[in-house]
Amino acid sequence: MFGWPNTYVFTKAMGEMLIGKLREDVPVVIIRPTIVTSTYREPFPGWSEGVRTIDSFIVAYAKGKLPCFLGNIETMFDVIPGDMVVNAVIVAMVGHANIHQSSSDIPFIYQLCSYSSSTYPLNCIKLRDYSYQYFSKNPLMDKDGKSHKIVMPLHFPTMASFRRYIYVNYMLPLEGLKFVNAAFCQCFRDTCKDVERKISHILRMVELNEPYIFFKGTFDELNTKRLRMAMRANETEANTFYFDPKCINWEDYFMNIHIPGLVKYVIKL
Repeated sequence: MFGWPNTYVFTKAMGEMLIGKLREDVPVVIIRPTIVTSTYREPFPGWSEGVRTIDSFIVAYAKGKLPCFLGNIETMFDVIPGDMVVNAVIVAMVGHANIHQSSSDIPFIYQLCSYSSSTYPLNCIKLRDYSYQYFSKNPLMDKDGKSHKIVMPLHFPTMASFRRYIYVNYMLPLEGLKFVNAAFCQCFRDTCKDVERKISHILRMVELNEPYIFFKGTFDELNTKRLRMAMRANETEANTFYFDPKCINWEDYFMNIHIPGLVKYVIKL
């Protein structure tokens, strides 16, 4: 955490040097996707590699290891399927291939996002509900063939409510255990350390993710909209290199594509 500002300065300086100095007259565009999820269509629906971003919550839920859920209805999960990101990159490369761009020109930035393009944007509550609905009907099995127990997690709409819950249910009992440990000649020392370590880890992870869990910003995708409009002149290319999230029904995507894809290709028992 403490190294982030220095890292940012270094990477920003390096980026300015690479983009502004070394590229000469080579056209440069910046593609900035939001949370990248599994593929919508290609190479086949639901494909992804590894557990990342929101998938960690879904996987923990599937294994019955998500007793709490943070976020409120105003917290939007701005996601974009991986194949749409690839298609946008290809279209942007072609669109800028013959455009002269001097080293002093500011590169085009294309935001790939779904929130401003969706009639029914995805929020964190919907993600929780989709996960509950799917795994209630299709419980994940452990190595012994037993299904994981799925329960609706406790919902905390603010960080303050979550911290109160942790304090009352975990930190206060820990203080009591420490008192007993001192009275019984450190007999429960290892247990105290283990519980304290787990509480610190949970709080640390939540604090690191707080800016994303309660993020209320939106992204300007005007350049991306213009790129889509230019591509629509050729219907065949528009259908081949699709990257417009307006076509996505998010409930259908998560219930029938993304979560089944995680179970099939990513989740390991």
